[in-house]
Amino acid sequence: MTRAKPAYDTDGSWKYRQFSTAEWDALSKRLKATLRPLYPDKSATEDPTFGHPADEWVNWLLNEAEDAISMTCWLNRRRTNEELRAEQSDLLRTLNKAAEKLGTTSHDLQILYGVDADLLGDHPRNRDM
Repeated sequence: MTRAKPAYDTDGSWKYRQFSTAEWDALSKRLKATLRPLYPDKSATEDPTFGHPADEWVNWLLNEAEDAISMTCWLNRRRTNEELRAEQSDLLRTLNKAAEKLGTTSHDLQILYGVDADLLGDHPRNRDM
């Protein structure tokens, strides 16, 4: 099983993502072609009036997916929990590296910043020093 990677929203494309009717229709067409062989009843045949029962099954799956996506967008959740945890870990790792570098600057660099410079501010790691 692969681990989730941080999924940063660099261009803001997920903030206001709206799926158009044409996009749903194109997805429906592709999924019908892909999922029809997976329909559980292999003996099902296409009815001239009602069409193939697999198409109704795919439409049901698409409606469920659309409802789930709509709910996710309404809740403003576009990422999985694993992606969010990976992004949080990546951010924490970067911040810890920055705090370590700021806490171990050379005496000469500290002189350049001045006597009153507090590079880390009121950071919890500074309270123990």
